[in-house]
Amino acid sequence: MKLFSILSKVGTAVVKNVVPGGEMIIGAVNELLPDDKKLPTTASGDQISQALDTLPAAERLQLLERKFDVQETQIRQENETLREFLRAEAASPHTTRPQIARRAFWVVTAVTLAIVCAWLVSVINGDTETVTAIMDGWPFVAALIGPFVVWLNQYFGILSRESRNRLNASIGQPSETGITGLLQAFKK
Repeated sequence: MKLFSILSKVGTAVVKNVVPGGEMIIGAVNELLPDDKKLPTTASGDQISQALDTLPAAERLQLLERKFDVQETQIRQENETLREFLRAEAASPHTTRPQIARRAFWVVTAVTLAIVCAWLVSVINGDTETVTAIMDGWPFVAALIGPFVVWLNQYFGILSRESRNRLNASIGQPSETGITGLLQAFKK
């Protein structure tokens, strides 16, 4: 990707936060700048554009036309993130919760199959009383399997939160908990 395209997409954002390998871009610009005009590592797209305006036209054009391999850097960063995520996952295998979730799933499945089979047999045999009783008994069934469904939902919610926190930790972002998490939720 050419530097001109990168700068037009970045705008006022910090280049190293928005573009994978942003340090490489800042380094390339700093190579052509005098020592007193070097850019900080937290330079924004506008700062880089202003620095480029101070360069002679030939050097500026050469730098704007230079291609930076942003996609390769992005792929490397994603691979490293995935590698760290898998290392963290391997270091803390879950043992008890999956068994509880599996058993809750089997309870929900067994109760649901039993009710559906009873209803099906009653429909086939023409037993309207049993069909009516099964159809009117949904509050009892909901009360019976409701806690298991809630447990399953909580289990998968906890796993997704843990996965998100681990992924954020592997890329160096803090997890949003407590008051910070509430404020972020209200902003969204």
